[in-house]
Amino acid sequence: ILPGQTDKSYAELIYEPKQIIIWLHNLVDQFGFQLYHLFTDKRFIDKVKYIITVSEYHRQDVINKTGIDPDKVVVIYNAIDPIDNDLSRFENVDVPQLIYTSSPGRGLEIGLTALSKLDVDFRLNIFNEIIPDLVKIDDNNKKILEDPRFFFYGKTPHKTVLDHMSRSHIFMHTSNWHETFCLSLVEGLSANCLSVYSTFGSLKEVGSGFGLPYDIENKTQKDIDKHVEVFSNKITKAIEMVKKGEFDPGNQAETINNKFSWDNFKNAWLDFYEKRI
Repeated sequence: ILPGQTDKSYAELIYEPKQIIIWLHNLVDQFGFQLYHLFTDKRFIDKVKYIITVSEYHRQDVINKTGIDPDKVVVIYNAIDPIDNDLSRFENVDVPQLIYTSSPGRGLEIGLTALSKLDVDFRLNIFNEIIPDLVKIDDNNKKILEDPRFFFYGKTPHKTVLDHMSRSHIFMHTSNWHETFCLSLVEGLSANCLSVYSTFGSLKEVGSGFGLPYDIENKTQKDIDKHVEVFSNKITKAIEMVKKGEFDPGNQAETINNKFSWDNFKNAWLDFYEKRI
């Protein structure tokens, strides 16, 4: 259930005569008061038979914010198709290819600010629906957006994005958003990109220990300058590793492809149905 993606208004769900099973993809307080009001209404919670969440981080958040019986909250990970890629792209790299594929409002301005200050050669390909305004267009932000190393592709077919992903060296996600799951990160890891990402929300769980994750606390999330500093150190290391030929993905793609496979997804739903319904 997501805002606007049910055939009934939220108010009607409170009076639904049958028990409800919810497949939830966002935090209960992430998209406005109406959804949060629904999930904190005891009349609605009493009708909920199960809530399927997309990560353990997500599950714990639902339990903490609704007070629902933990046995009623289940985790079923999302799934991806494995991304074919050729590791020979990491041989003799002069200009590392970076890629960003998440929403611009989830911390992209942090990554652009950090990268614009680096005196190294790279190319950053940015795929999302809008060009970020970095909050406001002042002279400094305009200079950042006009950095010749940044390439904005706007809204692009997913197949094209994945093709670029398979040819990229570094996936980056400077998230300051409470991610419940991140398909972009999973795809970056599946493509054997050296992935640099914050561990905010579920990203540490989803990243499964691969790449160069970095921790940010709530205070760091709000302190953009601190986040820029932390990310700068990690992305500088990643660029150096790629240029020196020091990155070895090992079993990264194999592990990610198995963990987030469609077979696991299907079997998890079948197991849920057989044991709980």
